[in-house]
Amino acid sequence: MPGRGGTDAGAVTDTAPVKDAAPTPSFPVPSSPVTDERCLVIARAKAESQGWPWEAPIGIGRSEAFSLFGRKFGRSILHVRTNINRRGRNVNIHVGAGSGEIVLAPFAKR
Repeated sequence: MPGRGGTDAGAVTDTAPVKDAAPTPSFPVPSSPVTDERCLVIARAKAESQGWPWEAPIGIGRSEAFSLFGRKFGRSILHVRTNINRRGRNVNIHVGAGSGEIVLAPFAKR
């Protein structure tokens, strides 16, 4: 009887080839070779080289590039801000998430 131990030409067996990867998601997946810790090291080195104060508390934010119709717009950025509870004496450093390069580095001295 087919399907109960007998042989059937159209039967699926346990030795059928298996696809070896999960399907690729259709939405952008954030990927960052630059970790938060590495970003802090880069930002602090920049602040020290400029003579800016490095005051706690420190915040890190991330903005991701987005895709629309298969085209990528913008770039993924890590944003470090010091002295986040106060207005003034804030170091604001934007680091490229893929490359680790400093994209923007203003200091708000107010």
